[in-house]
Amino acid sequence: HRDVKPSNLLFDDEGRLRFAVTENDILSGLSLAEMAAFMQGPLACRLALNLDGGPSSQFYLEHGGTRVQVHGREKVRCAIAVFPPGKDPPHGTP
Repeated sequence: HRDVKPSNLLFDDEGRLRFAVTENDILSGLSLAEMAAFMQGPLACRLALNLDGGPSSQFYLEHGGTRVQVHGREKVRCAIAVFPPGKDPPHGTP
């Protein structure tokens, strides 16, 4: 078992932006090629960017009353944030 959390930014075949961060043992052990095959199959991904898959990988989503959080084991040194059009980032966000 490798100490990775594959993290990916992707667009599906309908042009929707998706983020994928795995935290279970099955997907965490996938190679980059295996993860690409998974994204092309079940996730219908057509374009993807592989991000850091190390112990700092984290994910937070708050949308329409849904909140999902995947914690990392290390501090995050940089982040990608996406906000809906016309919505300002939270106060204090650089």
